[in-house]
Formats: sequence, C-alpha cells, structure tokens
Amino acid sequence: MLLYSLAHLLRSGPPGAILDIGTARGFSAITMARALHDGSLKHRIYSVDVIDHRERRNWHVSRKHGPTDPLAASQVSRSEIWSRWYPDEAVHVEPLRASSRDVLENWEHGPILLAFVDGAHSYRAVKDDLALLDHRMAPGGVIVLDDFHPGMVLGGIRSRMVNAAFQRIASVVRRWSSRHAALRLGAHNEFLVVSRRFSGIYRAVSEFQHEREDAWKMEVVSMPSRGDYHSADYLLALLTRRE
Repeated sequence: MLLYSLAHLLRSGPPGAILDIGTARGFSAITMARALHDGSLKHRIYSVDVIDHRERRNWHVSRKHGPTDPLAASQVSRSEIWSRWYPDEAVHVEPLRASSRDVLENWEHGPILLAFVDGAHSYRAVKDDLALLDHRMAPGGVIVLDDFHPGMVLGGIRSRMVNAAFQRIASVVRRWSSRHAALRLGAHNEFLVVSRRFSGIYRAVSEFQHEREDAWKMEVVSMPSRGDYHSADYLLALLTRRE
C-alpha cells in the first residue's frame, strides 16, 4: 500500500523514472505499476535484478508463501508470471538484468522520482546504492529501503537455526506441560539476541542520512504484521530529497 501510494502520487510534471532494485518475482514493481495503470500515469519503472527475466526457477519459499500459492513447486520465469497474471501492469516495467551498481553508474533515464531498494542487504551494497542514488534523485524524490532494522550484537544473523532448536525443545516440553498453549518457544519469533535482522542496512542508511542531513530527511515506517514478520521486525526507511 505504501509503494502504491507513493507511485500514485507522482501525478505532476513530465513522465519520469521509477527504480526498483531487487526484482525477485516482481511484487514491488508490479505494485507500483498498478498505481501507474490506475492513475493513467506515463512514468516508467526500471526493475533491476541479477536473475534474468526469462529464467525459469522455483520462486516458492515455504516460510513466506503458503501451500496454496499458485507458484508452489513450479519452475516458472518472472516473464511468465507477469504475462499471465499482470499484463496491464507489465507494460509499465522494463526489467534489467544487471547489478544495481552497473545500472546506476550508467544511468541515462533522467532524475529518479521514486526508488525502492530491496536488493543485496549488506552494508556495502546499500551504502553504494545510496551514494549512487544521491545525485540521481529528483528534488522531492523518495528512496524507500526495505528490511530496516536497528541491529544488536549479532544483528546481522538470522535466527532460524536458533528457532529450530527451540522448536525441538518445545516439542518435548509440550508432551508433559499442561501449559503448552502459553509457550512460545520456536514460534518463528526471532530470538532476542538476533531479533534485529539486516543490521547492515540500518548502519548504511543511518550513516548516509547523518552525512547528508542537509539534503535528505528520513522517516521510519512500521509495517503491519504479516506471516512470520511481526510489526517490530518489519520496518521501512523513507529518505526524501529536500526541494
């Protein structure tokens, strides 16, 4: 809804560019494209990923998508997904197979009105993306960064193995505990010491905003809980270029 709203607000001025870093199946690009379609807007979305648009692969991830997902256990390309389910939206998107660095270093599509950064989640990758976007964004342009988490000592480590161990402990405890309903061991909630994932994103964004505070203002948005993502574990950072 946030990406849709930001894209839908791009009404004034001549057609411009929207950049989507990290296409994957294309949900973010298609969401923004739907906003352009609904608003009859002429902006163009450039969606970047190292995976080719026509490469067939199994996109199904059991932890994020349920067994009713139409792509479960299917080998299908992003191109096929879009042409089958999102033909009206796909015409607004130009998929690019490249790294974000290569695309931004050779950018020739004019000032960027909106950028969604959800590619490589390392500190260096995000820092480089922000440095390259800095002078390519239009005045008032917005950069949205996914998975913005404030990091703890082991903040960059996913706690899936920790949760798996606790699931095993919980299964044993439930055999003799009459209070098993109150137990939350292994319930896919992130273990405290590693609860803040992708801390490199937080560090890169914080450094960028501190260094360029005169040019950018930042807002942190907490998204609604969904699936295994709890609201405290799913934050977005919005950087808006000052006019």
